[in-house]
Amino acid sequence: MKSGLIALARKYAPSLWEIVVTIRVKLTPIRRYIESKLIPAARARIGDGDILYVGVAHYTRDYPQRFAPATVATIDIEPSVARYGAAVHRVGSVTQVDTLFGKQSFDMVFLIGVIGWGLNTREQANAALESISEVLRDGGVLIVSRDDIPPRNSVQMQDLHALTRFEPCELAGIDASRVKIRDPKYRTELFFYRKL
Repeated sequence: MKSGLIALARKYAPSLWEIVVTIRVKLTPIRRYIESKLIPAARARIGDGDILYVGVAHYTRDYPQRFAPATVATIDIEPSVARYGAAVHRVGSVTQVDTLFGKQSFDMVFLIGVIGWGLNTREQANAALESISEVLRDGGVLIVSRDDIPPRNSVQMQDLHALTRFEPCELAGIDASRVKIRDPKYRTELFFYRKL
């Protein structure tokens, strides 16, 4: 009897945990902004173009459908989260995304929740931006987030030389190239760039 209960707990507890965490995360100011403003603005900008979303989790598993009619590919360095990725998913580092996808493959790249949460140094962030610039089509859009809380804020956007490959741009319905999300916990900023 005891082994049967343990087996049931192992089988169903992860799913329950994912549901609870997904609900909590989707209620955060940044996720509400992404889902209510950013995804519609992305769809309006590129239509049926190609999107690369960097970093996946159980709470992003519905994003490929939300971006429709665009085609979404995903990448994450962690193999265990591949099941949450799009139909086209690569396991690897965004610092080497140009070796995992073809040059000029995407109209838009989302780099949200990665700087300060994996790309923790200026060198790592520059390597990622350089690699992204290779897979992003000319005129393509890069959307980057950065949290302004220690220790997540060690990388300053103005210190990234790889951003010289881009210029600030606005998205329809947002009308700004930089947005601060009202969230005292993370103090997230979103930056919008167009590849030169």
